[in-house]
Amino acid sequence: MNLSNRYRSVIRNSYIYRIYMLTREFIDWMRRSYAGAPPLYIKQECLIRNSIKNAAWVETGTYLGQTTSMLAKNFPKVFSIAPEINLFNDAKSLFEDVKHEEIIHGISEQEFQPLIS
Repeated sequence: MNLSNRYRSVIRNSYIYRIYMLTREFIDWMRRSYAGAPPLYIKQECLIRNSIKNAAWVETGTYLGQTTSMLAKNFPKVFSIAPEINLFNDAKSLFEDVKHEEIIHGISEQEFQPLIS
């Protein structure tokens, strides 16, 4: 790793840079008149604030597992439905050590109803 790459890495991992990026994401969302997906940290805060304490969660669309991970840290049981096989396999290996997290391969239209029954 050359010197400039090392400094870039240090900067990207700094607290100030993370605050800058969070602020930039919020401002971009605000400029879009709050259209489109909110920044991840806002989405996660809304989920926590509006959730039922100690409830089980069913997440549809695991994608990269960021929200799944946050839910698993805050709730006793999390089911996450991943329709795309590569994302399912990635999530399965990512959460293999989390006992109260279950990744399900399928589409929500077929998998959601049996989970809530």
